[in-house]
Amino acid sequence: MRKNRQALSDAEITRRAAVNPQYLQRHRDLKAEAETVRAHFAQDRPRAAAAAAARQAETAMKALRNVNQRLIVENSRLISADCPQPTQTSATVFVRAPPTV
Repeated sequence: MRKNRQALSDAEITRRAAVNPQYLQRHRDLKAEAETVRAHFAQDRPRAAAAAAARQAETAMKALRNVNQRLIVENSRLISADCPQPTQTSATVFVRAPPTV
């Protein structure tokens, strides 16, 4: 067991557990949903407020991940549009030409 209780990053948890990052995200979503239900049944206002805040933070993080993904795709498209076509290399020079008829 670990001696210190330092929180691990998602990347470290993923590396140690050798699991898919989407699995971890789904697990966090289910935990947040369960906490919301527990607060509702317990009629605990502070707990419900904390669960709602955590849920809002998770929703905001999802939105940020979506925006980040779109930006990455757009940047890749712009970079590929700016790059000149590759020049012929020695590997492509020696390719056989198709037979002429």
